[in-house]
Amino acid sequence: MSEMNESLADALLEKLTHHAEHAPVYELRQPSVTELVERAHQWGGRVLGTPIDRDAPRIDLCHRTDSTVIRLPEGGTVKIYHASGAMMIARRLEPVSHTFGSQVDHERVIERATEVIEGLDIPTRPVSGERIEVERLWQINAQGMTQRGDVGKPVVCRVVSAFRRYVDDFPVWGRASVFVKLAANDLVESVGVDWRERITEAVDHVRLIEPNDAVRCVLAELAVNTPGHLPEIDEYEPELFAVGYFSLPKRRPQGFLQPVYVAALRARGDTTMSRLVVVPGAVAAYESLSRIAAAPPHEAART
Repeated sequence: MSEMNESLADALLEKLTHHAEHAPVYELRQPSVTELVERAHQWGGRVLGTPIDRDAPRIDLCHRTDSTVIRLPEGGTVKIYHASGAMMIARRLEPVSHTFGSQVDHERVIERATEVIEGLDIPTRPVSGERIEVERLWQINAQGMTQRGDVGKPVVCRVVSAFRRYVDDFPVWGRASVFVKLAANDLVESVGVDWRERITEAVDHVRLIEPNDAVRCVLAELAVNTPGHLPEIDEYEPELFAVGYFSLPKRRPQGFLQPVYVAALRARGDTTMSRLVVVPGAVAAYESLSRIAAAPPHEAART
């Protein structure tokens, strides 16, 4: 390992969080499409504030190979991903309608988002061994310009709250576990839920590999994309190195929540891409983890 390669390894280790010697493994439950559609009607009605009559003539149910889309009156939609049970509920609003103005009460935004989540029957209470925490809050702004080039004041159009799921105090990495996108006056524009159901009792308790070994796995994964070249500290800035679980992309089935190490590395300069690397946290993996070739830009709104 080169000196600069060792520097990258040391920088990753400095970021280590949520480390433990052992972690449970949970089997995941796969709901049927019928059950997911039933849930979508319930959640869609709660989020949009209107009970959904599934027999109404204006309810359009469209089944696809990997997803189901329910089109509701007045432009509302609910999209279900069969493999993961992930769900997106959206209300049709014009982009610059129901704006906040220039000031946003962030405490109220989080309070309102929490109310929306509590209206869904997902096990977010600590008594279930799970909890949910606010991870990020970001704004979607707009700014006008006259024909003469005069620029107006920025206006906050939407605020998005992203929440992270924790199981036995380990974060479940991947997409936001839940996000809530709000317009002004507490109006919900969309909600996304990526919450794979686990069976309560653990199927195993495994010993985690040492962080040094996990770092070597991460660096090896990075090197796969650049044969003959070792990743170095002047190419990547580590942003995250943590133990936890990982929810695979929403179109992929998943059988277990197994411990993993997750590394997020921001590219330095224009010659490399930012990376999100996931490696098994134990010697024996319960199922394969797909390589994550590149992470989205840090500033991007994840939905």
